[in-house]
Amino acid sequence: MSPITKITNPASEHQHVSSSIKCPYCGNTKCWKHGHYVRKGFYSPKPGNDWTLQTVQRFLCRDVACKHTFSVLPENVLPYCRFLWKDFFDIAFLTGQGKTTYHIAKYQWVLPLRTILRVRGIITKVHQWLEQLCREALHTTVSEFATLATTALQTYSWFDFTRRWFHHIYPCRVSKCLNPHNMDIKNP
Repeated sequence: MSPITKITNPASEHQHVSSSIKCPYCGNTKCWKHGHYVRKGFYSPKPGNDWTLQTVQRFLCRDVACKHTFSVLPENVLPYCRFLWKDFFDIAFLTGQGKTTYHIAKYQWVLPLRTILRVRGIITKVHQWLEQLCREALHTTVSEFATLATTALQTYSWFDFTRRWFHHIYPCRVSKCLNPHNMDIKNP
């Protein structure tokens, strides 16, 4: 049965309907599970850097006017990022302990120095964003990275948190200026 038939035929109800997921495009809570894919390429702090694999569930909105597909990232997986959420904590913690970027790259993660420098830059940007998020949501000011992150995750679901992360950290991918999917570009 095609996805379009599933949307237009309400009598075809079965176990693939998920009411706990909300479509990010229209807000509809009736979505089909629409396959999955394996997301690979996560760094790990092990010697040899074995890649970590994560399965990501895809969904199809059942609203006839919407029909968008979207992914729901599992806990700890961030959009467009090769580090898991818990790894940001590890690197922020090591930095807070006074470890140099070189030490973290060479002895903790066994990665190139530029990779850890890029992550520390993202941590700085995320830290500022988390402070803003906590101010907006709770009207309080907290400065420690772990406390900010815990507060934000208690306030927002993982799905909402990753959407907000994506919009803040990668604004050009969201905006119409550089995203060809939003520019109505057609292949000849």
